[in-house]
Amino acid sequence: MGRFNEFIKSSNTLFPSMPLFHVCEGYYFRGIVEKRKLVASPGKYFSGESLLYLFYGRPSYRVEDIARGEDTKATKLSFFFPVCIMVKSDSIAMPKRIAPFDTGAFEKQLFKEYLHPQMNRDDFLLDPTLDMASRLVSKFYGSNQSYFNGEPLEIEIPAIEFEADSYYNLINSNASTAYDDRNATVEIQSDSDLVLDSNTVLLIVMPTIFWQDPEFGKAIKEAWHTEVRTYSIHRAHPNEYTQLIYQEVEKWMKEKNYL
Repeated sequence: MGRFNEFIKSSNTLFPSMPLFHVCEGYYFRGIVEKRKLVASPGKYFSGESLLYLFYGRPSYRVEDIARGEDTKATKLSFFFPVCIMVKSDSIAMPKRIAPFDTGAFEKQLFKEYLHPQMNRDDFLLDPTLDMASRLVSKFYGSNQSYFNGEPLEIEIPAIEFEADSYYNLINSNASTAYDDRNATVEIQSDSDLVLDSNTVLLIVMPTIFWQDPEFGKAIKEAWHTEVRTYSIHRAHPNEYTQLIYQEVEKWMKEKNYL
């Protein structure tokens, strides 16, 4: 690991570990319920590896129209709408990698204006232990709530800590950009499947229509015995419901004293 990792390790203040999140379209959620697990699958940017991606502390992932090769469109087809699965932080015993941002966006060069041309993804990887996520929150945000809100501290970065300075400028940017808040959300990678049961799942946020379906709702109850919060869908772009998911997640995390 490089200087950025050492910069984060220098933080001695640790906050309570926050849950991990996986967000997917309803279409994929059906298979997850049937298999009762999140499956590591071959990735685009880590050749030869099967990986499972989760985000630390907030449900940052957006369902993507680009994955279907279409322009952004409104719909009322339920299988396009997002489902958020929140799991315990210790559900991943040994992460494969931890990055301070979405590695996919990095590889697409969406962050390049904040980087030196010689900087690469590995310059920003952290030791694969979840305390490093908490240390990053401490170093750059000062609290779990500020991290959840995407509100960095005002701090001075030492002149020669180039990677830390790049990251700090990235998470402080107010410019209109091609990326979303995954620029400032810790990514957790696992090379193993994650079994979903009452010992791992904390909360599900999904369209009301899924929960009210007799067969599907029963399957979810039997699989996880966990808390479920729902939202009603209307003809809209599915990503418009990301904010509703954030609101439900924030309420739950405040109730459970994570924030």
